Amino acid sequence: MRKSVFTLVALAFLPVTWAQADAKEEAASSVRVFMDAYNRDDAKSLIAACAREASILYDVAPYHWSGRDTCARWLKDVRNEEHHVDISNTVATVEMIRHVIVSGTHAYVTVDLHFSFRWHGKEGEEQDVAVFTLNRDGDKWLISGMSLAL
Repeated sequence: MRKSVFTLVALAFLPVTWAQADAKEEAASSVRVFMDAYNRDDAKSLIAACAREASILYDVAPYHWSGRDTCARWLKDVRNEEHHVDISNTVATVEMIRHVIVSGTHAYVTVDLHFSFRWHGKEGEEQDVAVFTLNRDGDKWLISGMSLAL
């Protein structure tokens, strides 16, 4: 009898565990979609992956963007800076999803990024860590925040 009760209790929690695993994978996948759009310089897809209001900390002046249309303004500033300092062919690869926390309609995702680029005609690369926050909007996870740590 005890074994049956334990089994029933354990089975009752399985759907929650599967749902949490699915939510974690969906949130991590949204980060990959955002980074893929960045790599393709696909502003439309990158903006679609972002919440209407977001906050970004990044190593390009003004270093902090927030409010409406943050992702569009951030991408424009990053591309302008790359042009200004003669950086081209930038590719940011998500090498590893380090950590994903999901709490209801909010997610926190930490990733290892590998940047490759050309700077003044020479190949360059850099390893960074980025933290993303996401909000669930219907059936989509949208980027609500990003911070890059060099």
